[in-house]
Amino acid sequence: MSSVRIQHDVYAQVLVNHVYDVDVLPRIKANTDEYATYIRLIDEILEQRYNYVIQSRRTIETFPYAVAKYPLLDIIAQPQRQLHCQVTEDKSQPVSHTLRFHGNQYDVDTLKASETPLQILEIFVCENIAVLAQTAHQLKHHIYHMFCHAQQKVAELQALNPTAEATELISAICGDTTWLQEV
Repeated sequence: MSSVRIQHDVYAQVLVNHVYDVDVLPRIKANTDEYATYIRLIDEILEQRYNYVIQSRRTIETFPYAVAKYPLLDIIAQPQRQLHCQVTEDKSQPVSHTLRFHGNQYDVDTLKASETPLQILEIFVCENIAVLAQTAHQLKHHIYHMFCHAQQKVAELQALNPTAEATELISAICGDTTWLQEV
């Protein structure tokens, strides 16, 4: 197993603990121990790759902000040959997809989502921008989505065993190599 994979698995395990204690992630990030190093490395890799992808094409100024702000993205195939890509403003690029940004904005440090959903934002884009948006969005929100998967897994195990202690559930999830590979 690669060192990055191991560090990613450690991050997933930290997020499982974060489901039970919302101070775990900020506390670890504030430290200088091995866990903090793993967390920072994964954060840096994701941020570097996101920046590389989002800057790979010239786009309108607001596009990177939309990708970063909205935690959910639907990409809908919807060819509209009479319209051009709103993100590149290239008149030679016909619209092939609609990007639908939505969800509740979240705090990047605590991963706590706001109570109020953001207003849905739809943008008509060409094929290349649809692919770019999907990749950039996955990179930008990877940790948040891992946290959501951890919350789901905790809820599933709690439903199966309502009397289990938190430490038992955390150990079971962190020992589930199949689940770790899925996230």
